[in-house]
Amino acid sequence: MMRTAAFALCVALCASGAAAQAKSARTHKGPIKLKHPGPRFGERERDTISRYFHNPYSPLPPAMKNGGSDVPPGLRNQIAISSPLPPELEPKLLPFPPPLERRLTRLPKPWERAVVGPDVVIVNRKTQLVSDLMRSVLIPAHTMYN
Repeated sequence: MMRTAAFALCVALCASGAAAQAKSARTHKGPIKLKHPGPRFGERERDTISRYFHNPYSPLPPAMKNGGSDVPPGLRNQIAISSPLPPELEPKLLPFPPPLERRLTRLPKPWERAVVGPDVVIVNRKTQLVSDLMRSVLIPAHTMYN
């Protein structure tokens, strides 16, 4: 008897929860906003980028050989996904090396992969919005091979 009462209570609670979800789905108006607007790094791209920058024989531009441009730690902490890039960092953006860019999928027009200090970002060049971020990708180990 007790089991059937508990089962009936469970079924009633599940049904009321499903009804509440259906009601909230009907009352939501407008497009659903994505948490991370813009393109993201895929697993294959993350692996390709890491291998390229960690390979001592990769043809890195001189500005990237020592771990990218100098970015103060306080300013570097302000780089976040779905946030605009701090204006002080815009001049320090370095485009990806062409050999690496050719290995990756193409991005839609306003978006670009770039290096900021030791980090790699996907940034909208019109709005400076950061779509994705890979921390501490560039390492200064390249200098010991040159």
